[in-house]
Amino acid sequence: MAHTKAPGAVAGVSASAAAVIPFAALAADILGNVFWGLSNMFTRVALASASPTILLSHRFVLSFFILLLLMATGRFELHLKGKHLSSALGVILCMPVYYFLESRGILYTNASFAGMLISVVPVVSIVAAIIMLREYPTRKQVFLSILPIVGVMLISYNGSALGVVTAKGALILGACVLVSAIYRVVNKLSSAEYTFFERTFFVVAACAVFFTVQAAAETGGDLGIYFAPLRDRSYLLCMLFLAVFCSTGANLLVNYAIPKMPVVVFSAISSVSTICSLFSGILFLHEPFNGMMLFGAALIIFGIWQVSKS
Repeated sequence: MAHTKAPGAVAGVSASAAAVIPFAALAADILGNVFWGLSNMFTRVALASASPTILLSHRFVLSFFILLLLMATGRFELHLKGKHLSSALGVILCMPVYYFLESRGILYTNASFAGMLISVVPVVSIVAAIIMLREYPTRKQVFLSILPIVGVMLISYNGSALGVVTAKGALILGACVLVSAIYRVVNKLSSAEYTFFERTFFVVAACAVFFTVQAAAETGGDLGIYFAPLRDRSYLLCMLFLAVFCSTGANLLVNYAIPKMPVVVFSAISSVSTICSLFSGILFLHEPFNGMMLFGAALIIFGIWQVSKS
């Protein structure tokens, strides 16, 4: 995707007033969420060799250098002169906080409960968009956006037993949901001034710095401990996929799509990641599967399709 001029202002555009969503934007958003869905499988494999903090550091540092290489081609640039940093601060701050909260929330609950709770992000995003963007979805869109959420809950409940869920973990994941919803809105707000590449650069740079500082504290500055997981071929391959396709590719694709569609639509499309996470686990990690999980996947696909065309 070549560098383009920053899109025009998006605040105040209601869902009902939005033009037909371009196919390229829909395809980019769906593909980006496919990559994010596959990230769960690769993360599970990689965590056998490294702590979450070290993995996130490796992943985002490599992604940062990939973005620098893209800039070296001359097709992608940063044009920050005359732009307001305040409109980018939300994008810069939200994602490191999101990843931090998500990893801690799963630590004190489990992945199934986390998946179920995070599935309400589209609803919270719609509320945040109404408050911050004055972007009002139609009643039909609100109703249809509930279908992917129900689908995610069915998959989460039937995928495995909930297990032990602590109040601390639930509170952390609740905060994670709020941060994720706010990120979607501030990302769209910042797209009025910043291109999709610039917003991706901010996210990746912030995460690279945040998690590398954390990793340095965790290892006591011991580079031997920090680089040790890279000697494991399985870890290296998983980390490369996460950096290239999930941190770099997915962020570029989704950030490209966000200003071209209402919050209700790209929030519903985010449920695609649940389907990809489910089926990658079934196909490659031989995780259990049943009819209710298939029904949940069907609800997600139908809901996204209807929200996108309504």
